[in-house]
Amino acid sequence: AEAYRVMVAALEELKSDESCMVGYLLKNTLSPNGSVSRGVCETRDGYLTGITERLSIRANDTGVIQYVENDIATDMSGKEICSMNFWGFTPSFFESLEKKFIAFLRAKGQELKSEWYIPDIITSMLENGETQVKVLSSNSQWFGITYPEDRPAVVAALQSMHDNGCYPSQLR
Repeated sequence: AEAYRVMVAALEELKSDESCMVGYLLKNTLSPNGSVSRGVCETRDGYLTGITERLSIRANDTGVIQYVENDIATDMSGKEICSMNFWGFTPSFFESLEKKFIAFLRAKGQELKSEWYIPDIITSMLENGETQVKVLSSNSQWFGITYPEDRPAVVAALQSMHDNGCYPSQLR
């Protein structure tokens, strides 16, 4: 709920050449049931300067958060801002996005496993000066289902939010 409130307030004030995203503390996005992939954000003065996709992030047996790349484990603080793909865009952004999507389909539309990653698109647009992305913060615990074992905790979290009046029992 906090992230939605932050996003709505930001969307009301965005300039036509700006976008925004809600960033979460990495430590608040991990699954206790296995590794995750996250877009780790680089920022300057409240704006996104880049995103690096990190695969195989998890807390090791001693609780240290690490990502593994090329069989090398690298420690992380857990305070890194990561994207959970909660983006806010203006109508002009979608006009540009449509053109890029058509080009993507022409180049890769026949490839069964091709994917068009939002962080890659944003990084390209940042490099080309096509947008600026305000990084909004959320200290909330993010939860989702990456592994089947995550489901009971997500169900319990949703029930708790309902019981506390944060969310209605039926979302519309």
